[in-house]
Amino acid sequence: FLLGFSIYLYLPLRSLADPVMDWGNPETLRGFLGHLLRSQYAGLSEAPQRPVIDRVLYLGHVALFEVGPIVSVLGILGLRALFRFPGHGDWGQERIQARRAFRVAYSAWIFSLSVGLLFVLSVSFQKQTVALNAVFFIPLLLLLGPAAALGLDHASTCLARTVEGRHETAFRYALAFVLPMAVVTLNYSSQDRSGNRIARDYAESVLRTLPPNAVYLPSGDHANFPVLYLQVVE
Repeated sequence: FLLGFSIYLYLPLRSLADPVMDWGNPETLRGFLGHLLRSQYAGLSEAPQRPVIDRVLYLGHVALFEVGPIVSVLGILGLRALFRFPGHGDWGQERIQARRAFRVAYSAWIFSLSVGLLFVLSVSFQKQTVALNAVFFIPLLLLLGPAAALGLDHASTCLARTVEGRHETAFRYALAFVLPMAVVTLNYSSQDRSGNRIARDYAESVLRTLPPNAVYLPSGDHANFPVLYLQVVE
């Protein structure tokens, strides 16, 4: 937890160098907490007008289209085995305790994520706010991960029965290799940004259009930061 959280230390360290863009001045404790807790964006979490069922369905939409159909299907296959984790065997009391602890932890994840996304964050379903808040749905991958892993184990076990003897292990390794490659192949084109120059092209067009000594009033981040970058950095 501390290792993962330590990445936020970059914010005050970088802010101490007084860069041109020093959003929220996170070198102070107040500025750091305000930046971390997105205090400036509180207005983007307005209470949605849609019923709870629509917000639940939106989570399903995110899981299917953002996490991907392969992981989603494997997650469904692994749901039955999920709360039996870590499976059957003769571990005695230790296995029972481990299973109970996993159930409690996983249920707590689901509850906190559901409450957070559906009622605390309360995405307003407008195109802009959904896009800005999309990063908060990333924990869905964490929740689907264990279930998808168990689903993959179940699928590989069923498929491996068609292969005899020594080839069964090779088949499992092949399946473990093919699955991530399939996910990469299916999603690469939609995630590839190597040819996306819209931000730079927009900023260059703005600077070419404006007369000398003009005052430029941007309409938002997309119109502001690329222009600042070209002026200050390049």
